[in-house]
Amino acid sequence: MKGKRINPIERHGEKLFFLLTLAVLLVVLVKQFATGGMSVKVGPKDGLSIGQGYDEIAVRAERLEGQIKSNELDAKAPTEAPSVIELVQAAIPGAQPIALAPIPLGLPDSPGGSGGAYNDSTTVGQDVRYAMPAPTAPATPLVKRYAGAIDPATVSTTPGLGSYVGAVQPFDLHAITVATKFDASALRDSFSRDPDGDGPILPIPGHWWRGQLILLDVEIWRQEIYPGGENGPETLIDPLPGVVSVRAQLEDPDMPMPEILKAAEDAPREIARPDFYPVIAGEVWSPPAPPIVYSKAEAEAIRRRAEIARIDEEITTHEQDLDELQQSGRPNQRSQRGARESGFGDTVAGVGGGRGGGRGRTRPSGRNDAAANAAKRAREAKERREKMIEGQIDDLKSERQEHVAWLTEQGFKVDDDHQDDPGLDLVKETPGTLKESDAINVWGSDISVEPGATYRYRIRLVYGNPFFGRENVINADQRAALSGPRVIRSGFSPWSDAVTMDESNYYYLTRVSGQSSALGGAPSRVVYAEVYTFFYGFWRKADVRLRPGDPIVGEFELPALETFEFALDGDGRFNPKSLAKIPVDSTLEKFLSSILLDVRPSARVQRDSLKGGRAGDPVYEAVLLDESGRLAVRDPSMDRANERRKHMKTSAEQGETAVVVEPGLGGVASVESRSEDDRFDERDERGAGPGGGRGGRGGIGG
Repeated sequence: MKGKRINPIERHGEKLFFLLTLAVLLVVLVKQFATGGMSVKVGPKDGLSIGQGYDEIAVRAERLEGQIKSNELDAKAPTEAPSVIELVQAAIPGAQPIALAPIPLGLPDSPGGSGGAYNDSTTVGQDVRYAMPAPTAPATPLVKRYAGAIDPATVSTTPGLGSYVGAVQPFDLHAITVATKFDASALRDSFSRDPDGDGPILPIPGHWWRGQLILLDVEIWRQEIYPGGENGPETLIDPLPGVVSVRAQLEDPDMPMPEILKAAEDAPREIARPDFYPVIAGEVWSPPAPPIVYSKAEAEAIRRRAEIARIDEEITTHEQDLDELQQSGRPNQRSQRGARESGFGDTVAGVGGGRGGGRGRTRPSGRNDAAANAAKRAREAKERREKMIEGQIDDLKSERQEHVAWLTEQGFKVDDDHQDDPGLDLVKETPGTLKESDAINVWGSDISVEPGATYRYRIRLVYGNPFFGRENVINADQRAALSGPRVIRSGFSPWSDAVTMDESNYYYLTRVSGQSSALGGAPSRVVYAEVYTFFYGFWRKADVRLRPGDPIVGEFELPALETFEFALDGDGRFNPKSLAKIPVDSTLEKFLSSILLDVRPSARVQRDSLKGGRAGDPVYEAVLLDESGRLAVRDPSMDRANERRKHMKTSAEQGETAVVVEPGLGGVASVESRSEDDRFDERDERGAGPGGGRGGRGGIGG
C-alpha cells in the first residue's frame, strides 16, 4: 500500500511565514535606521520623528494641565490631565495598545534630581514660548541691635572673624540683625501659573522648577543715613565669617550648578537663618521678631509696671535731694557758733583809745544783723524746700500704691518684668523651605557696623533658575533672557526702619543738687551723672559728681572677670585642656572729653513742683561742652527718662552678677539651656565650671 503524499506548501508553510515576517522586520529596521526613521503627525504638524512627537505631545499636555489648574477653569474642561501614552497612541494612526512605563514630560533632570546643564539635541516647535515669573518680594525687614563678648575659641578657629573684634580680649562685638518673612507659596504659584491662559506662552513645567527651588542666598543690602539726612551708597553685606554660604560658588562660572544646589540644600539653616556666634558674656542673642500681642489687661499691666519703675526712681531721686538738703547748713552753723564763741563780730574796738587808754564798748553790729536775717531766710527757705520734697514723695507713694492695688486686684504680679522675647521662639522653629512652606523666616547679621552710625536695610532672596541649562528647548530669541542666568533674585523688600548704633560711651545727668555757701551766699550746684561704657558683654555704670569746670570721667568698678589663654590641637580645634585664666583689672577708667560749663535754672516748670510746694520752683539744666566742641544743654529729668539709658542701666545691673562662660562650651545660650545637673557634671569633667569656679550658674544673672 502506497503512503499518502504531503503537499509541499503544507510541509514548508511555517518556514515561508517565518521568512516573510523576517523580511518585513528587516524592511522596518532599514527604514528606521537607514532612511531616517518613521515620522508621525501631531496636530497640525507632520513629519515629526518619534522623539519630536513625544516632546510636542508633552508640551500640549503641559498646556492642558495648566488650563485645568487655572483659576478661570472652563466648565467643560476635564478634571485631570490626560495620559501621555494615550495621547501618543491617539496621534499615531493604527498604533496598537502598548504597555510602557510613564514617559516624563519635557527633559529629565540631571543626575541627582537637582537640575543642571544639559546636552540634548531634542528641540521643540518654534511656537513654544515661556515667560520668567514676576519676582516675589520679602516683607519689610525688622532690625535689632546686639552686642556681646564673642567666645575666644570661636575667634581663634574662625578665619576672618578676628578683623571685626580686634586682637585683645574681651572680644566685644556690636552687630545689627535683619530679619524678614518671605511668602513661599506665592513664589510657587507664580512658577506654576499659566501667564496668558490660552495664549502662546506656557507655564514652566513643574519638574523644571521644583528641582531648582532651593534657597541659595539671603542678600542683605545696607544704606547709611548721614547726619544731614542724605543717603549713602547701597552696600551688599558679606556673609558672616565661618558661616556656610554658596555666594562665592555662585560667582564662580566653573562651579557646576548641581553641586551648588546640593550644598545649599544640605545647609538650609545656615543659608536662611544663621545663628550668631557663641557669646561668653552678654545677653542671649535672638533675631528681631514681631512683638507679642497682649490682651488689653496685659498691656495695661505692663504700662502700670513701667509707671511703678519710673515712680520708684523719682522717689529715690527726691529722697537723695532731701537727705542732702537736711545735711546742708550744718557746716555753716558750726562756723557761726565758732565765731560767736571767739567774740568776732560781737564787739568793736573803742574809739579814742589813745593815750588815755580809752574804754572799749559793745554795740550791735549791722553786719551781724544782716547775716542773721539772711540765715533766718535761708532756714525758712530750706524748711519750705524740705516740706515740698516730702510732699512730692508722699504724692509719688500714693500714685504708686494706686498702680499696685490695680495689679493686685487684676491678679498680676507687681515685679513681673515681662521680658518675653519672641525672637527666642523664632530660633527654635524648624527652618522652612521654598518647596514646601507657606512662608519662611530668614535673617542675617551685619557685624561691619560703626559706632554712632545710622543704617537702614532691605533684603532679597536668591534661588535657582529653572530655565538654566535648557537652551535646546527654548526659542532662540528667549535663550539669553531665560536660560542665561544661573539664578533668579527675588524683588527687593521695602526698606527697614532706620537704626542707630550705640556710641562707645554715654553719660546721663540724673539730678542737680544745691549746696549752700559757707558764708550764706548763692548755693553751689552739683550735677550727678551716670557714665556708661560697654565692656565684656555688658554696659558698665559709674556714678560721678560734677561741678562747673569738671570734665566727665568715668571710673568703673568691675566684678571679678577673667580672660583666657589656650592652645589649638593639631587639627586647629580648641583644646580645653590647655585653658588658662588671667584676672582682669578691677577698675576701668574712661575719659569722655566733655566738660560741665554751667548749671542754670530752666524756663520749664516741673510738673511735680506744684504738688506740695511753691509754684514756679526752678528746674535746673546743665550746659556742657561736648566731645565735638559744641554746646549742649541737658535736662536731668529728660535724661532719666531716656529709653537707651534704661536699657543700659538694666544691662549694668545684670553685668554685676553675670558669670563669664568658659570658651568652648557654646556660650551663654548653650549653657542656659542645660540643666543644673548637666552643668555640674560637665564642670566636674573639665575641672572648673563656667566663670572660673566662682560658683553659681553659668550665663546671665548667675
